[in-house]
Amino acid sequence: MRFYTEHTNRRHNTYGAGTLAGYGTHTRGWDAGARITCRDRDGRDEFDIYMTSGSHESRADVYLGTVRDTPDGPVWVPAGTEG
Repeated sequence: MRFYTEHTNRRHNTYGAGTLAGYGTHTRGWDAGARITCRDRDGRDEFDIYMTSGSHESRADVYLGTVRDTPDGPVWVPAGTEG
């Protein structure tokens, strides 16, 4: 598996698991959350970042941008600026 996710619980124990491209994480508060989807684009890592409505309501996710691996290291590409 190319991607690995981890979280720390309130007892400060850290857990992790591998995941595949196309999957990711969704962390929700009551009214707000964030979702990250991982992708493999031609052998380079990419992470799409979305703002979500949390677990209380259901609204459409808002795409914020992508963290993209480049030969010079990771870069942030805000939504609407892809080219």
